[in-house]
Amino acid sequence: MKKLILFLIAFVCLIVTTEAQTARAASFSPTSYILEYTGLAADSSIVGSPWVKEITLSKDDGVFYNGKIKVIDQVAGAKGTIVLSGKIFDVDDYTVITTHTWTGIGTDTTVLFTSVTNKIYYRYLKATITTTTGETKLSYLKLSLKK
Repeated sequence: MKKLILFLIAFVCLIVTTEAQTARAASFSPTSYILEYTGLAADSSIVGSPWVKEITLSKDDGVFYNGKIKVIDQVAGAKGTIVLSGKIFDVDDYTVITTHTWTGIGTDTTVLFTSVTNKIYYRYLKATITTTTGETKLSYLKLSLKK
């Protein structure tokens, strides 16, 4: 009886630990094709400290995508780059898919990422906001995948 109770406790701990680890990264389930992430107070980027969001796709085949990232100038005239990159295996280095350079004018800036003619076959995506001047905050990240 003691062994059964110890086994059940160990099993519950395993499930809780696994859930805690997977809740930190954004991911698509095999049947999900839309991801919306709203920026939190801590989702900001200053010079030398980029904001990074990794996304697991979990798709069997290549996909087309439409993405939108909205940044808010915390300091008027903030400048930076937004990079979308991907990799196939978790041990691979990320490969840049596309890069957008932007200059804020004291208001929100929305950057669009689109690939409707060529499928991507990456299993992992990463969005990176690197600020070169001033400070920015992420308002949201939206990503739509299509077969």
